[in-house]
Amino acid sequence: MEQLDTEQVTKAVVALKQFLKKKQAQKSKQALVDENKTIQIIFTRITVPRNESLKAIPIKLPHNIRGDGEACLFVKDSDKDRIKAHLKDDPVAGLTKVMTIKKLKKNYSQFKDKRELKAAYGVFLVDDRVLPYVKSLVGKTFFDAKKQPTTVNVTGKKNISTHIRRVLGGTEMFLSPGPC
Repeated sequence: MEQLDTEQVTKAVVALKQFLKKKQAQKSKQALVDENKTIQIIFTRITVPRNESLKAIPIKLPHNIRGDGEACLFVKDSDKDRIKAHLKDDPVAGLTKVMTIKKLKKNYSQFKDKRELKAAYGVFLVDDRVLPYVKSLVGKTFFDAKKQPTTVNVTGKKNISTHIRRVLGGTEMFLSPGPC
């Protein structure tokens, strides 16, 4: 499979922007408020995956799209102290809360509590080992608001902060069965 040529993609985006600007200038009637134009990219696959996966494919981005919001990390009950100690030595900007599955289940079982939790943080991260449990605990509220937890690998003794920074600085793509 061929890789995308970044120079060609950059040229195409610049040409598209110039075309839109020229088209806007040709309009005789101007709007009261300037509108931002969005450009969307659609990915299609050559082969159809055999099965659906709960895990998303991480995509590294050159610029952070999440903003400066606060982040919450869901971890196994037995790993909280180890992860907090590591984050104390090497803090991650924006990560303000490390929560165990037990605390999530106990304190956020009601629908209104889940809504408050969703509103309290901009980004949710989850230890990849407990992802299936967290998906059922946070429920539909998070997925409707596109705040589903992003997986991060915190199993190693070092590089936990590096993994978290990488996830916070990128995005992810979910694969579903089918060609689209």
